[in-house]
Amino acid sequence: MKLFDVYPVYDIDLRRAEGAWVWDAQGQKYLDMYGGHAVISIGHTHPHYVKTVTEQLHDIGFYSNSVVNSRQQELAEKLGKLSGKPDYRLFLCNSVLHEKIKKRLHPLGWQWVVHLAKIRH
Repeated sequence: MKLFDVYPVYDIDLRRAEGAWVWDAQGQKYLDMYGGHAVISIGHTHPHYVKTVTEQLHDIGFYSNSVVNSRQQELAEKLGKLSGKPDYRLFLCNSVLHEKIKKRLHPLGWQWVVHLAKIRH
């Protein structure tokens, strides 16, 4: 089976990343200036990121929004405080669902549906 040809691919086989640097299969080091899919703004393999993700994966990697998730509530409260909009509501989903959600919520009086377009996960 071949990989699906979504967009042009650079002929660089990356094997390792740290901070702002990536290395290919031959050990060639590159400054990572790619600003694309699933960008980690704190750098590759940042110790805080690795520690936090590892801790989360030891607990639970993923589950549906159909059950209580206290970490999502904590995130919503932090985002409300940081944005100055504590009375707003947050729904976490991927961009595939955005149009369906927007069509359902606008008739209910929701004025804003914010999403990050073209996000990959």
